[in-house]
Amino acid sequence: MKTFLFLLVAASAMANDAQDARERALRQFFEGRSVTVFLDMPASSKGVDLAIGQREPLDAGKHARRLVETGIAVREGTKIAITRINLKDDLIEFHLGGGGFNAIWNSSGTVSPSYGKSEREKQLEKDIKREDDPRRKRDLQRELDRVREHRQREEERSRAEADEINAARRERDQDKALGMGSRFNVRFEGNVPAGAATPQGLMEILAPWVDFAGLPGGEVYARRRVERPAPAPAPAPEGPDGPGLRAGMSRSEVAGLLGPAEHEESRNEGDLHKAIAIFRDGGRKMELTFVNGVLVQFKEVR
Repeated sequence: MKTFLFLLVAASAMANDAQDARERALRQFFEGRSVTVFLDMPASSKGVDLAIGQREPLDAGKHARRLVETGIAVREGTKIAITRINLKDDLIEFHLGGGGFNAIWNSSGTVSPSYGKSEREKQLEKDIKREDDPRRKRDLQRELDRVREHRQREEERSRAEADEINAARRERDQDKALGMGSRFNVRFEGNVPAGAATPQGLMEILAPWVDFAGLPGGEVYARRRVERPAPAPAPAPEGPDGPGLRAGMSRSEVAGLLGPAEHEESRNEGDLHKAIAIFRDGGRKMELTFVNGVLVQFKEVR
């Protein structure tokens, strides 16, 4: 039994050593070099998920939703530095420009409004229950009402202040996220195959979405984009003056296309800021919906 356990531990240690060696080799080859991406990438450490072994490794719908939720940190055609390679049991992380905004580690956090009864309010509630004199009880109740009204006003003020601070923090985090890059998460159904955990194997996998020209041997994989293009959303309809709206556009891009909004209503929904605005597109009246400054939906209205 002891011999079996020793062999098991030794085999596990050898496997870990081999994985560490492969990770070091990947880092030495890739990190610090630059590539060009063939798709927009989310402003989040969630990045772009690739399910290796599936018929379509990139889930275009999931990818589009992530772009809408986070905005675009790396735009298609951008040349960007490879900043980190992490090799895990069933996953290879391919970090670009910093690897993406992590909501846990990089967020400014949120503040909560102040709630709760004061000691005086609690004491008055107790005194009222114990008081038998009707007149004294009425006096205590009037004082309690005043104390409660004051607390409720303070709570309302605290909520408004917290909402304002959190809105500013969300905007600051969104701006920060746009400058922190993104990543590819290359996921396997089982352990990462040894062949995939090599520079050539990883370039082979990522070739439909990444141009490796300029890296040693990268020209071989640069041709794969033509042979196997990445899935892309359907193009937006064209307006009378050229390309029209498309989901994922920023507010400034929409303003550049359509000008200022004629009317707008906005509200906060948890951590999301939602705005519904009316624009004119030539002779058409359009209703556009933005979430955190990113266009998610548009339609013509009467």
